[in-house]
Amino acid sequence: MILGILVAVGWHTHQIALVQIHPSFVPMQYNTALSFILGGCGLMLLHWNHLRAAKLAALGPMVVGGLTLVEYLSGMDLGIDQLFMNHYILVQTISPGRMAPNTALCFILAGAGILTSCNNEHAHGKNSLSAIFGALVFALSVVALLGYPFKFEAAFGWGSLTRMALHTAMGFVVLGISLISMAWNREPRKDTLFPHWFPALIGIGTATATLALWQAYHAVQSNPSVINDVVPALQAHNALLVFGLILSVVLALTFHFYQMAHQRAVRLQHEQTALITSEQKFMRLFMEVSIPLCYVNQDGILLHINQRFTKLLGYTQQDVPNLEAWWPRAYPDPHYRTWVMETWNAAVLNSIKEGVDITPLEYQVTCKRGETKTLLIGGVTFGDDLLATLVDVTDRKEAEEKVLSEQLFSESIIKSLPGLFYMFDLRGNLVRFNRNFEEVSGYPRASLPGMHALEFIADEDRELVKEQIGLVFLHGYAVADACLLTRAGERIPYLFSGTRIEISGNHYLLGVGIDMTERKRLEAQLRDATLNADAANRAKSRFLATMSHEIRTPLNTIIGLGETLAETAVSQEQKNYLSVMNRASEGLLALINDILDLSKIEAGEMALEATVFDLPELIRSTCNLATIQARDKELHLNQTIDDDVPAMVVGDPQRLRQILLNLVNNAIKFTQCGTVELRVSRADSEQFVFSITDTGMGIAPENLERIFQPFTQADNSVTRQYGGTGLGLTICRQLVEAMGGVLQVESMPGQGSTFFFAIPLKTVTFPVEDETVATGRASVLDPAAQTFATDKVFRILLAEDTEENQLVISAFLPQNRYQVEIASNGAQAYEMFRVGHYDAVLMDVQMPIMDGYTTTEKIRAWERESGLHRTPIMALTANAMREDTQRVLEAGCDLHLTKPIRKKRLLEALNLMLGENHTPQQGIDP
Repeated sequence: MILGILVAVGWHTHQIALVQIHPSFVPMQYNTALSFILGGCGLMLLHWNHLRAAKLAALGPMVVGGLTLVEYLSGMDLGIDQLFMNHYILVQTISPGRMAPNTALCFILAGAGILTSCNNEHAHGKNSLSAIFGALVFALSVVALLGYPFKFEAAFGWGSLTRMALHTAMGFVVLGISLISMAWNREPRKDTLFPHWFPALIGIGTATATLALWQAYHAVQSNPSVINDVVPALQAHNALLVFGLILSVVLALTFHFYQMAHQRAVRLQHEQTALITSEQKFMRLFMEVSIPLCYVNQDGILLHINQRFTKLLGYTQQDVPNLEAWWPRAYPDPHYRTWVMETWNAAVLNSIKEGVDITPLEYQVTCKRGETKTLLIGGVTFGDDLLATLVDVTDRKEAEEKVLSEQLFSESIIKSLPGLFYMFDLRGNLVRFNRNFEEVSGYPRASLPGMHALEFIADEDRELVKEQIGLVFLHGYAVADACLLTRAGERIPYLFSGTRIEISGNHYLLGVGIDMTERKRLEAQLRDATLNADAANRAKSRFLATMSHEIRTPLNTIIGLGETLAETAVSQEQKNYLSVMNRASEGLLALINDILDLSKIEAGEMALEATVFDLPELIRSTCNLATIQARDKELHLNQTIDDDVPAMVVGDPQRLRQILLNLVNNAIKFTQCGTVELRVSRADSEQFVFSITDTGMGIAPENLERIFQPFTQADNSVTRQYGGTGLGLTICRQLVEAMGGVLQVESMPGQGSTFFFAIPLKTVTFPVEDETVATGRASVLDPAAQTFATDKVFRILLAEDTEENQLVISAFLPQNRYQVEIASNGAQAYEMFRVGHYDAVLMDVQMPIMDGYTTTEKIRAWERESGLHRTPIMALTANAMREDTQRVLEAGCDLHLTKPIRKKRLLEALNLMLGENHTPQQGIDP
């Protein structure tokens, strides 16, 4: 390619030395330079594996060369000679710009060689074709090249036609060598110095050179003067042709036979090396293989024993050099040895005769150390020699015996199982079963195998069992509660369970059945007992609700009239009587509340709140409530709040205050002198410890747990001396447990007691507005005072069926602020509400003709139909259960007060419903 570029540049720049080399030499034509450029590009592209571009580059020289030969043969001028350049050098050129015919032929051969390499890149058998094209190019160019030093013009020119330039011949020499080298490099060679086609290449190249020389000599015969000056013996050109052709054949055959001899020598050397290597590998494999081996020749000599053999049996080659030494040592029992020799020799003879391996036989072989091993001995024969293989199956035999023993054990267990044992295949056919299955089903043992699983199930349960069987094979396990259908038609309830197992690649359902007859009977009894217990609980709830209502109703009158009477002008003696009456009423009310709280806790109806409250303030307010009682007994009531206790926490402040106040009051009650201390500390981030310590009478160790039982105190004398129902500690413990803690006590008789518990309370880390904080302190609502300070008069409809409660409620409401109108039943209240205009309704729940729930619902419905605003309704009920509160709210009431009604609470509730901005109704009296 470089040669072509230089010559092309020479043509364009008139550098004669690049085009002609010497003034007497033939110039390289411009088309020749272009063809060299394309041929060089083709070789480079082929080397870089750009096959498509290489093919296009190779076609250029072939087309130019072919068209040039056509011009020579036909005498036509196709106009390609000076297509790219007007030639101004015409030395030894018959037509300006036309390349020599041998040059054109070389370009055709070179292009064919490149195309062949492109089309046969991976066809190793056709690399020779590309090499032959290169050899032809090389031979023709060498003949032309040698003509220049020997001044033999006919060698680089045919007849009177244009001659091949000197540097053209040099370029073809390089091009031919490149094609041969490329084919050589692509030819796979393993054991040869040269490719297999190299001898043919030598012969073809030599023959081509001979023919080219012969043609040159033949061409100069027509010029006697040249013959006499250059080649005196040209008349011998025919002999030269024959000699050259014979020499070509001889050289080709010589290289061929040399190559064959070399290949054979190399192959023989490889075979010898492979044989030695194979023997070494065999001995290494023989010695290191994990299977015990021994090699015995036809004379019974143990030629080789590997390491595994010695490790297994302990024998070395010195211990057992031949079979005569082997037999008595391996088989010391003569009778057994005779049997072994007979069976082994028969197996060896059969292997030699049939040409098959020796079938492994099981033998009991005695080791060098005296122990016996179970071996499988087999092998292969090599003529009269044999290679024996030994496999230790001692552990396997022991495992098989163990498996057999376990199988027998399993069989015995299966037979003795009290329930049903069964195994079904994938199609649901019975495969195995125990004796109980046979006896319970009632089928003969011989007829059971193969029966389908659903044949043993009652009709109403077959779909269920069929579905469960599918689940077993799909998910691996399932259970079914179904009735077993016996042969006699009896239905027996069973709990069937099944597990999928795999045996030898086959899936089975393995299961057991448990007779549920007794369990079904017990379940029925349990259901009856549960129904009875539920009925008893409902009866208890009805009793508590009834008792609460029936006791709270007269208490409402007693407490209400007592409070009202105390506000009148009475004597000191009458005040004392009222105080005793109020304390008795409060005690009775506390008892009722305790019983109701205990009932709510036991029924799971005690719902705890989760509100933000001030914990230190709750402790202080609790102690304040107990201060008067402690002062009356001249006791010191102390409160201790650790520094790490936060101000704001989340919990149920009302229930926590109830627990602490109960425990503090108990401590004061049972302490005659000394101190009572309430302390709160922090155990961790959310655990707070509360403790109440006193210096009282203490509790005996045997009574520490007894005091937490309902209606129980330490002993009867305590009950008589101090009074009380014995429910306080029970309620406290259960409330603490509901909060996530445990109420405990430590006490020494005569020294005092400490009640303590730890509960979780979440700390509030964000700012809290004062209005949202629950302090746990009882206070009068501020709006009440605002309302009382105004001149407004509110119309109140009181629906109450008892005259006593009518009197109490009316007495609670100041006449200058409230105008009270009374309805004795729900129906009357509904009619009065429809025609009157009331600011609020006080609704008793249990009334004749129409109860408070129905009345409230009808009032709300009438308001919606009439498009009126919602009138506040407050429920007054003696029912204190949780479901009662929920029911009145669902009926449409806005607030709920539990009897006995306190005047203060009633006024606060009315103020909350009516509000400061409420406008009194100016209705007509009914």
